[in-house]
Amino acid sequence: MSYFSAIFAYARVVSTTVGKSQTVLANLLGFGADDEEGTSASATSSAERFTGEAFATCAGVVCRPRAQVPKRQATGRNPAGVCEVITARRGDGAQCLASRDLRLNARVNPEVGDVALVGYAGGQVVIRDVTDLSGSQLLMLAPRLKSDGTIDKSHAVILDPSAAGESVSIVHMNGCALLMTKAGHVILKNADGSQFIDIGPSELLVNGVLKLLAGVVAGNPETAQTVALAQPVIDFITKAGPMLATLAGAVNGLAPATIPPSDIVQLGLATAPYAAPGALTVQAATLKASAT
Repeated sequence: MSYFSAIFAYARVVSTTVGKSQTVLANLLGFGADDEEGTSASATSSAERFTGEAFATCAGVVCRPRAQVPKRQATGRNPAGVCEVITARRGDGAQCLASRDLRLNARVNPEVGDVALVGYAGGQVVIRDVTDLSGSQLLMLAPRLKSDGTIDKSHAVILDPSAAGESVSIVHMNGCALLMTKAGHVILKNADGSQFIDIGPSELLVNGVLKLLAGVVAGNPETAQTVALAQPVIDFITKAGPMLATLAGAVNGLAPATIPPSDIVQLGLATAPYAAPGALTVQAATLKASAT
């Protein structure tokens, strides 16, 4: 036995449980000299075993590793691999000192300077240097995997403090998004971008059909007045206009020139648009409201 193996043990995580205080406990199996993958029956039978050992990670990080998956049992979403640990011997047990699982590494493609927290199914939080090293970009991905293990779609949160970007993006996997831009805009958009609300520094822009189910007050709420619905007004004017013209003619018949003929003509011209089919010339085609 070498000095290293007398003090340390190189093993793999076979299974895990959760003990008291939510501590992750690992059942470990040593690697044989000829069995780096941990699949040789002869090597496994002679390998050291450690049961219920506390699986240690960095403070504040909790990890319960997946069990070892041999190549013959691997799938796209559960690939072959094993969590490897280096432990320090203590009595009949072993204290985990360091670990790695290359299945996690395979889920991320780090750039220089990246620090990442990665999950087995591809979820990750990446802290990345901005180009001029003036700050850190935060990228969070929550993917959905295809059967072969590749990413189908993913939710994303991107916090970009760089001078060029200076933005915050929360993106749904179907394309819906909440975007906050360097120019001071807050944009809420649908999946294909055809409908959106853009709150700018000095105005609110709504693109798309807007349905307001509650009351709406435009302008000064202290002085705002109720408004009339178009159709009842149109119905009244349609009936009252011709009637007033007839009455004006009758009055002039009894007392000529009481009502100037030009006023009667103007009354007809003013009421004619309301009497037109659909009265489209006086109705707001893009604004509708209910009485309550």
